[in-house]
Amino acid sequence: MRNRHAALGRAGMPGVLPFDLPSSMAAVEAAREDVPFDTADPLFRCGHPHATRP
Repeated sequence: MRNRHAALGRAGMPGVLPFDLPSSMAAVEAAREDVPFDTADPLFRCGHPHATRP
């Protein structure tokens, strides 16, 4: 039931990012795919808190 409310925007979805979020496509292309957390200047780092509000 909670997942349905979150999907419909009636409940928040708290959590943390499980990976670095690159700041551009150039950063994606420059990163090595076999090395975790290789993004030079990510927009958000792994573990950054994420929460949406209903």
